[in-house]
Amino acid sequence: MAISFKYVPPAAPSLTSVADVLKTKRQGDMVTISGLIRWDSEASTPQNSKRPVRDGKLVDSTGTIDISIWSDHTALIKEGDFFEISNCNVKHYYGLKISTTTETIIKPAEKQNITNVNTDATAIKPQICCPEIQNVIIDTNAMCNTKGCKSKITGNTESKVMVSCTACNRAMLVKNCYVDMCTTFQLEKEEKQFNVVANYATLSVYLNEDIFQYRKNIDELTEKLLLLENVDFTLSKNERSIQQTNFSMPFKQILFKIALLRRCKGIPMAIDGLGGGTNSIMAKINSLTVRADLTRYGFVINEEKSLWKPVQVITCLGTVFDTYQGLISVTERRVSKLKSSIDLLRKDNCKILKVRDVASVVSQVILLTPCVGSVAKIMTRALYTVVNQKQSWDSQVELSKEAFDELTFWIDNVDSLNFRCLSNRLLDLSILTHQITLVVLLLKE
Repeated sequence: MAISFKYVPPAAPSLTSVADVLKTKRQGDMVTISGLIRWDSEASTPQNSKRPVRDGKLVDSTGTIDISIWSDHTALIKEGDFFEISNCNVKHYYGLKISTTTETIIKPAEKQNITNVNTDATAIKPQICCPEIQNVIIDTNAMCNTKGCKSKITGNTESKVMVSCTACNRAMLVKNCYVDMCTTFQLEKEEKQFNVVANYATLSVYLNEDIFQYRKNIDELTEKLLLLENVDFTLSKNERSIQQTNFSMPFKQILFKIALLRRCKGIPMAIDGLGGGTNSIMAKINSLTVRADLTRYGFVINEEKSLWKPVQVITCLGTVFDTYQGLISVTERRVSKLKSSIDLLRKDNCKILKVRDVASVVSQVILLTPCVGSVAKIMTRALYTVVNQKQSWDSQVELSKEAFDELTFWIDNVDSLNFRCLSNRLLDLSILTHQITLVVLLLKE
């Protein structure tokens, strides 16, 4: 007896919005999504795959998410048009993203209103600026070494020699398993608490070292993470994982920490970029070391204003350091500028002057202190008294006889005073040695 069945076409897969994917979906979930595709780059073939992939952004009326389009699916996508993409796999790689599969079907979809959607995915990632790190939990897990699986091995693996992967049902030695380190931070900012997870790659990039070296000494890594200060945390869009960490410090403070680090390792380096060594060979080694460090820390070096080859006479910030003769002096340009400024004040023996002009001369003399010593402060006392009489920087003041005499003193003696021996005390202060290397930096934008 034949039984007839009425054919009922399969129900259309329900669409999932970008907002729902980011809030409710987990790695491994399958979704059907609709939106507009905007490419980030051209198609390329990863090293561990034979299939090409092209990355982009999928935008719908609720938000933006990263998407990877594999193989021939890229030819079906026309940038700027709306498409329905079914059977996409949700993945977690520096935040949630979706990826097409071999079962994916792509077809045109209805247009959506995306005028109010921020299509810059990086701009909508939440950030926590300099929170307090309350506690840290570091989990070290064995991972399946089967290509294409790499699932977490459940259970206690420390006391076992062999384990089995429940995902692919394959057995392997524990020593041959992959290892994954996952760090959970509890952060507090403005009386709000955040529990976020950082993977191995994120922390390794931030700490500039392979954190796997701590897998047998977790306490040392835990202490290092708990002592972090002034750190910004950039989270994935679901606010569950850390995508990036970076210092929140001004340029000068970063350079200061680098200089201190170099000094602790025996490499002399001043905060303003002046460094050296006890001889030409050591100076060259220190120069190469500092240059490599600055590049690794993300600085762009202005090669035109940098001198990496050790020399014994160098001009830095208007000061000439001569370690061959053991002298320090200001440049002729600074001396000439001071004389010209004083001549303008003494012109026609005028005693009523703009306070701004008097203060300019005082500051130029004080800048001579490393080269002329305490006489710079002693022979500007009367000029300081005149400047302190000001009501505003645009007001006029009257030069006293003592102040006028100080101007005359500097005109007559600045040339003869403009040399000073590099004493041991000044040598330590300036971080100067027999050979000098100068570095001028520009912060990478």
